[in-house]
Amino acid sequence: MHSHAERGNDVILQRWLNQESTMAMATVKWWLVKGLVGFGVVVALMLSSGCEDLVRGTGGGMDVGGGTETGGTHAFERVGSERLAVDGRRVALVIGNSAYHAMPSELQPLPNPVNDATDLAKALQRLGFQVTLRKDASLTQMDDSIYAFGQQINGGEVALVFYSGHGLQVKGENYLLPVDAKFEREDQIERQAIKAGAMLEKMGKAKTKLVFLDACRNNPFLSRGKRGSVGGGLAKMDTPDGTLLVYSTDPGGFADDGEGRNSPFTFNLLRHIADAGVDVQLMLRDVRVDVKRDTKNKQTPWDASSLEGAFYFIPPVVPAPAILVAPPLSTGTMTGTVLPQNNGRLAELEAKRIAEEARVAELEQKQREAEESTRLAEAEAKRKAYEARLADLEQRQRQATEEQARIAATPPPVTRKSFEPEMVSIPEGSFQMGSPSSEEGRSSDETRHGVSVGAFKMGKYSKATIK
Repeated sequence: MHSHAERGNDVILQRWLNQESTMAMATVKWWLVKGLVGFGVVVALMLSSGCEDLVRGTGGGMDVGGGTETGGTHAFERVGSERLAVDGRRVALVIGNSAYHAMPSELQPLPNPVNDATDLAKALQRLGFQVTLRKDASLTQMDDSIYAFGQQINGGEVALVFYSGHGLQVKGENYLLPVDAKFEREDQIERQAIKAGAMLEKMGKAKTKLVFLDACRNNPFLSRGKRGSVGGGLAKMDTPDGTLLVYSTDPGGFADDGEGRNSPFTFNLLRHIADAGVDVQLMLRDVRVDVKRDTKNKQTPWDASSLEGAFYFIPPVVPAPAILVAPPLSTGTMTGTVLPQNNGRLAELEAKRIAEEARVAELEQKQREAEESTRLAEAEAKRKAYEARLADLEQRQRQATEEQARIAATPPPVTRKSFEPEMVSIPEGSFQMGSPSSEEGRSSDETRHGVSVGAFKMGKYSKATIK
């Protein structure tokens, strides 16, 4: 319960904040909500800006105090009465499709997209967006919502689209699937789904265009073994000027639906989207790190940007000028002390912080490129070593094959049994047998006569040894 004095303070503050719309007033409003300054500081600002009538006026008991409103498992701080005051108009279209029913065996229902869309819509409302939320939308409902959203932009400074559900690519074109999508062939998809590129065209009037696609849960054609021209995950898209495209996973990859209330990507987006004073691309770096950690490096969010400047969901805190710190109204006094004016110093420190973060991001990118270059060089060295080893093995195989062929062409040596004597061949012929008459010591009864023999073999040696 609020006291009467607190309710009066709340009404005075609300009147002033409704009257003032500059970024400085939005900053002070944020300070108050975060508890960085007391109500007396705000009263002093009101007096210094010529709002004495609001301070002296009386009001009813409207409760616009701080608090939290829960979207799923995430708590979002209430900013002012309902939303954060920001410069420029912010509009958002948020779609979450869970109840797929036309192709139950291929496009299975998803538990989290409706939760993702609901929770993010609440977060965006508190960040100053006019949000159109569509849950379990049919093809006609999605088409009508996108058309109406395009008309709603009408030169709005910031336009944001968030989609959670099934999505796929065909021939490099990304399609977002309504809950009543039903198709058997690739050429039917164009008439049964929403082209992501056409949706982006509807945002053309906005100065800053932010698109978040938490899709790529699975691919119905891959589940039936009919890949064709249908690719896994989503394809890269062109980014018109002033556009930031954010994918829940890298191009061609698949996103996890998650085991809790939200998908890993949306869960971590909700954790960081309200980080005050953090540029959206630095915020997405934190989201990427957390998603990779939560999915054990199976999913890596990816983004492509043509933004020409920084974008903050909650702008950096602007230091206030020197102000008189007054006590609460109930004391009836306005004495106090003057706070030093640190605008220039704080702005300088903030600029240095942003520059340092950009330098760190650049160094990290260079480190990743160097690591990738080293990895490629190592892979190339391994490839060359493998090719050299393979060539050596092939050479050895050729030599072995040639040796086998040579051996096969050589006749086997003649072998004989070890107990057979080596023989010589004697040709047939005739010769005289007996000693001639002139031979000394010749017997008197010896006569000479002719002898003819046929061819025969005889032992080469006079004695043979059998082993």
